[in-house]
Amino acid sequence: MAHEPVASGFAQFSESDFDRLCWHDCHIWGIAFRVNEPSNCKIYPVFDLVVRSPDVPPVGPAVDFRPLIDGLTSTVAPETWDDVGGPGSVMAFANAGALVVLQKAAVHEEIDLYLRTLREIGAAH
Repeated sequence: MAHEPVASGFAQFSESDFDRLCWHDCHIWGIAFRVNEPSNCKIYPVFDLVVRSPDVPPVGPAVDFRPLIDGLTSTVAPETWDDVGGPGSVMAFANAGALVVLQKAAVHEEIDLYLRTLREIGAAH
């Protein structure tokens, strides 16, 4: 079954729509997650944290998720991510400027705080 890209319409979705899309996409697109609860899969809009600032010289990619993902997985519950054998996973959804994250509910709360803090201190690169 072919899937139409959904990234172009993400701005029109509410947070509950993101949660439903994540659950649906995690299974339909065949993304291998270890937890089968829709509340544990969440999409975080992070374009503002991954796009290069206009006052930075245009060297390297204009959008780079790697520093954000590395910071997130080394700061928020670092022992719970799949790269160290844990059940959590994170993937960049570049066309939507978002992260798809599968984690426990308590860790999602920490992720929300982490992203809010980055925005408050202006730590976007």
